[in-house]
Amino acid sequence: MSKQLDYRPELLSLIDALLAAGFKLHHGNNGGEDFAAPLTQDHASLVPFIDELIAADDAHLYVTFERPRPYWVYLVFGNSPGELCCDYVVFDQLDAVIGAESEKWNRGGDL
Repeated sequence: MSKQLDYRPELLSLIDALLAAGFKLHHGNNGGEDFAAPLTQDHASLVPFIDELIAADDAHLYVTFERPRPYWVYLVFGNSPGELCCDYVVFDQLDAVIGAESEKWNRGGDL
């Protein structure tokens, strides 16, 4: 099974949780140049952005929350479920979302 198929559900779940918590996707970087998140952040509009994120073994996802300066999340595609977010900026709201997602996927996610 390809890496893209393995990590897409967990990444989509994380993105849904971030958006539900009031975060906005800002941009990503998978080891090359930065690429912007789409202005419309629904599942259909996010497909190319998610494809870019998972095109490499790891990526940085940048999100904003009530300010223009983005927070970063380091994603590693190859860890066990619940360990997608390998590192991130210390921020209470971000910690709450990532902690809940990690716990969810350690239990098996929605699969």
